[in-house]
Amino acid sequence: MDTGRHTFMFSKSKFNTCFFLLLLVANMSFAQYFNRLYDYDTTHDWGGGVFMKNDTELFVTGVSVSPMSKWTQTNYTISLDGNMVLSKHRVARDSAWLYGGDYGQSKRIPDGGYLVPVVMQYSNPTTGYFYSMACLMKYKENGDTAFVKTYTDTTVYFERLLVCDVMPDGGFLGGGTHAMNVPSYYPALIVRTDTAGDTLWTRSYQKYPTQYAQTNAVIALPDGRIAAGLHSRYDIVTPALDVYYHFSPWFMLLDGDGHIIRDTVYGPKYGGGGRIYRDTVGGYAHIGQIDTLAYPLVPDSYRNMPCYIAHLDTNFRMSWETRFPYDDNGRRHPVVVKQLHDGNYLAVGASEKGPKIWAWAAKVNRNTGAIIWDWYYNSDSTNDNYFSDAAEKPDGSLVFVGASFNDTLPSYRRVFDVWLLGTDNNGCPSPLCFTDTSTTSAHVVQQPVRFTLFPNPTNGGFTVNAPYPGTISVCDLQGRVVFSAILRTGNNDLNLPQGISPGMYLCRYVCDKGENTVVKLSYQP
Repeated sequence: MDTGRHTFMFSKSKFNTCFFLLLLVANMSFAQYFNRLYDYDTTHDWGGGVFMKNDTELFVTGVSVSPMSKWTQTNYTISLDGNMVLSKHRVARDSAWLYGGDYGQSKRIPDGGYLVPVVMQYSNPTTGYFYSMACLMKYKENGDTAFVKTYTDTTVYFERLLVCDVMPDGGFLGGGTHAMNVPSYYPALIVRTDTAGDTLWTRSYQKYPTQYAQTNAVIALPDGRIAAGLHSRYDIVTPALDVYYHFSPWFMLLDGDGHIIRDTVYGPKYGGGGRIYRDTVGGYAHIGQIDTLAYPLVPDSYRNMPCYIAHLDTNFRMSWETRFPYDDNGRRHPVVVKQLHDGNYLAVGASEKGPKIWAWAAKVNRNTGAIIWDWYYNSDSTNDNYFSDAAEKPDGSLVFVGASFNDTLPSYRRVFDVWLLGTDNNGCPSPLCFTDTSTTSAHVVQQPVRFTLFPNPTNGGFTVNAPYPGTISVCDLQGRVVFSAILRTGNNDLNLPQGISPGMYLCRYVCDKGENTVVKLSYQP
């Protein structure tokens, strides 16, 4: 497997190299690095959400396929170093399949326990239809089930809960869809419950009467109001009579009873749905997909439809937008956004790179949208793997959860397994990733352009040789941008700002062709 190589510049001085390695070790705990697959049985197991349970344990939510071929909800308590599964709980229903909601949508309940959105699916032998009920599950702190509640008024309906949140008064929110089997033009659904999970109200929302809608985010605001991200689908019929579905991002601000205060739909340029995440500093993080093709019918047309991350203000107006264009490493696809302790965003998901899907994550500056780092990851498998969520430890190091197809086992056990990966605060899964990643099988990065930076170390002034026009962002190791500049092709003479602290900095070069490189810069005034 070609793992690629990430290029970093160092002084030729042995003293400076040793100084760098000593500094690196001083700022890292080697216990933070681990790469674990958890193969519980001969069935598929997927990781869905991960939380810091306490100072020594992680709590992981997920889905399994039981030996009876029934989908079940599962949770796991795992030691902080990933070495030991301390407990596992499986929630099953004899007559139903329990599917999970969207990636990373399990929520920690402030007074203890965890909330999970679920789709409870049944088969109706009379009609032959599959039908489902919207469902919320609450786990106790030890992983036992506190309740399983469904929200439906008839078995004719096909209802799903995909997202959830916890209200300031301790009640719960759920969001998804509410639809009849025929016709399929169903509205979005939001459910509000009390602290026991019992229904207070349900609301349906539909932007256009002949098209369906779906709730992709519900956010309980501190003042009791609700922010909701949805998509409204409409169909485009091509001249060849093919149908192309467009999913417009749709954002709403609701009062505590679900009545609309503000209603915003984005135009056809933006697609992928209204996935938003509350920004603790103000506004929202938002992920979606640029959708500029009228009829994307050719197999590779998605390459021209990059995913993006953006910041929205409290009126859902976009402050900035950062795209992840298709390049040699495939199409980077964020599925969830986390906000880190330093306020910046962590985008988590996968990259469609050739025939394989790689796990992927990127750290993005909250104020400017600049990409601070951008990594690809692998388990010990040469087949597909992806991330679905992440948690940040108190020291800033990261734990990612997802699933990986484990092909290292005998053929009868080659299934998807829960995957946990521990990295440092720069997303590096190995203490060697700043020196040589060519032998680090868990770490695949973008191929760098021919970019140079000198002198390094620097006393403040340095020269960047850029092969293409672009930008450079200089960040400290906590991800804060201390300096940025626009680059022209060739040599660019730059100076670090006065007053910054001596030490190591990350220089991220992004060129207009979509390629990027990270260089470690030592500042020694």
